[in-house]
Amino acid sequence: MEKDDFEKFYPERVKKMPKSIIRELLKMTQNPEIISFGGGLPAPETFPIKELEEITTDVYRSKGTKALQYGSTEGYGELREELSKWMSREGIKSETNDILPTVGSQQGLDLLGRIFLEKGDRIIVEEPSYLGALQAFTFYEPQFIGVHLDNNGMMTDALEEKLKEVEGRVKFIYVVPDFQNPAGVTLSHERRRKIIGLADKYKILVLEDSPYRELRYKGETIPSIYSLAQAEGLNNIISLRTISKIIAPGLRIGWITADKNIIDTLVKMKQGADLCSPVLDQMIVSGLFKEGKLEQHIEKIKQNYSRKMKLMLDSLDKYMPKHPEVDWTRPEGGLFLWLSMPSQIDTYKMFKKAVEEEKVAFIPGFAFYHDGSVKNKMRLNFSYSTAEQIAEGIKRLGRIAEKEIAGIE
Repeated sequence: MEKDDFEKFYPERVKKMPKSIIRELLKMTQNPEIISFGGGLPAPETFPIKELEEITTDVYRSKGTKALQYGSTEGYGELREELSKWMSREGIKSETNDILPTVGSQQGLDLLGRIFLEKGDRIIVEEPSYLGALQAFTFYEPQFIGVHLDNNGMMTDALEEKLKEVEGRVKFIYVVPDFQNPAGVTLSHERRRKIIGLADKYKILVLEDSPYRELRYKGETIPSIYSLAQAEGLNNIISLRTISKIIAPGLRIGWITADKNIIDTLVKMKQGADLCSPVLDQMIVSGLFKEGKLEQHIEKIKQNYSRKMKLMLDSLDKYMPKHPEVDWTRPEGGLFLWLSMPSQIDTYKMFKKAVEEEKVAFIPGFAFYHDGSVKNKMRLNFSYSTAEQIAEGIKRLGRIAEKEIAGIE
């Protein structure tokens, strides 16, 4: 069969699914001379290789046959206990039955889409929003309702207006409250409470996706939406977490914390998706939590990323054009910041010139909007590159930005 012959077998929702914009753009940056601020990759020097090597050896010696066997869909019991303890540091009360280990938090997003979404269902997302979530939900053909961000996260007055417009007929609100991807901003304490109040008023769910929560470099920690709602006796918040940013993404372990009824339904969906998360990975991660040294390890990661973030911000101050419409966020943690160019500039077109002429890469902002409508933004990652690459890369970015602005004046 030829390619066109296979097309008739695909349902319309599959034909409509786009490839990951980020993955496609990053293919253009494989040249080692290109400095890329594109991917959201943790720094390899932060991976706890020695500790993981020791734990893996111990797992093979003491639990080898179990580690290599199928496991339960609900997850490895000892890992669920450790995750419950980890969540309790924030005042979250959870039993093991409230927690479902997943193959990264990305699988969690897909499973939640499976159990909640039908074609045409309304969901509220941030503008801009995490591209991986938009992709996961798009497969189920919902109707996206975007709510803009500012430096304090989702604008809850606008959220309230959107909910009034549709009379609360929304399946869920999806937010990344801590050091948001892609914008780097953090949802304020007041707005977290406002979201909780609105979700309770309209009896809708909130998906709280927090992959960067532990990576705060300055400022005061704000309680999670889940913990604030739980303190009020509410159970309509679903928390997604991952070890990808605090241990390593190659160990594909994330987890969902939610009401037991939701977890039971997710388990049924997961049984048909993959039977179980990798038992070996779950045992290794459980062992690392048990050692009690994870907080110490996270402090080392934070020191590394804090230096890189400061360097990128200082370099932007130094090299970017002084123009009233050129601006960027100043995060207190996470992996990203969000840069705005003058409204006439299309950063997708700018990306191609940046790679070809200056050998520097970023992610054009349109990819983070469900309708691709905003063209003049870009996401910059500071965690993966070296200090030298950050300084040189922002210098190159400044040069291409100068050229683009000169072209519109």
